[in-house]
Amino acid sequence: MTARTFSVGTLTYDKRGLWLVFFWLMWNDFSITLLEQVTRLTDILMRDRGASYTLIATFGTAGGILGMWINPVFSTWSDRLRTRFGRRRPFLLIATPLFAVSLCAIAFMPDLYHFLMRFDMAAAILNRIPVNGEVLFIGIASIISGMFNGVVLAIFSYYYWDVVPEIVLGRFNSLAKIITVLAGMVWGFFVVGYAEHHTKAVYIGVSVFCLSVYLLSVWRVKEGG
Repeated sequence: MTARTFSVGTLTYDKRGLWLVFFWLMWNDFSITLLEQVTRLTDILMRDRGASYTLIATFGTAGGILGMWINPVFSTWSDRLRTRFGRRRPFLLIATPLFAVSLCAIAFMPDLYHFLMRFDMAAAILNRIPVNGEVLFIGIASIISGMFNGVVLAIFSYYYWDVVPEIVLGRFNSLAKIITVLAGMVWGFFVVGYAEHHTKAVYIGVSVFCLSVYLLSVWRVKEGG
């Protein structure tokens, strides 16, 4: 009696191989949830520096307008790309480190602002902008980070369809929901308590963890030909 196999495109898994794919991709969902929690801290950083809800919403709207083209452009581009690494993985290998670095940078934007204010020319320019400098820098960094995140999320959405057999997508999505809840619990019980007094450490720690998970899972889960 032959063992049951599961196929998607040119990929074929036995049960052990399928569970290994689930294992690595579930870590991605765990990471995505942590990253979503960290990005919510950005609004708190801006509020602590006197930003109004209107200003915070303005940055969010600007990011949305700039980011709305990301999915159609990059998903179509990745559909047509053919490399020896696959069609989705090259985008992930480039965009994921950029996202991690830009996310970490958000926590350091106030320091960058005060460093630039030491220079007369930079101070003269920044003082003319009718927005708190720290808030401005945090907002710009969050927009840039959000754009890289948009690329990562867009590509991963299709990457899942490329490597998970359609017959088990329901089970995959069910497990992903459970992992999302577990990640929220980890954030609530073990991480968020450090956010107020160790903000930079939280940004760096989560970013490095998620970068490692993303790159490792992309390396371990191959695309079909």
